[in-house]
Amino acid sequence: MALPRKKTRVLDVDGVQFRYVGDASHMTGDDYGILIIEKAENARQKVRAYFTYTKLALEYRRVGHALSHVIDYMPPYVVRQTILYAREHGWAPDEGGGILDLGNLDEKLDFSKLNPESQDPGNRY
Repeated sequence: MALPRKKTRVLDVDGVQFRYVGDASHMTGDDYGILIIEKAENARQKVRAYFTYTKLALEYRRVGHALSHVIDYMPPYVVRQTILYAREHGWAPDEGGGILDLGNLDEKLDFSKLNPESQDPGNRY
């Protein structure tokens, strides 16, 4: 089953469009983010990843940007890094089905190149 078109965002990575949806929260003891990604057209296999919200918020603060306490989407920079990581680790979005669960990516994403303007999904970072 493909992600719905409503309430999802699209990001182009190396000429391929991906649709994603996610949630990050930092309330009532929760400190996590979840992200689900699939190819925008003819989706087959999805990717699911998690990260620690506080870590991401601290990295954004370092570059002079702030995330709200609850955001209804993942920053595009995180999505792009997740797609690249998934590809490197065997994700084949055109093949198979189901979900490739990458687990927690806190130590696997490169936050050092974080762009404070990266809230714009059209940015090529």
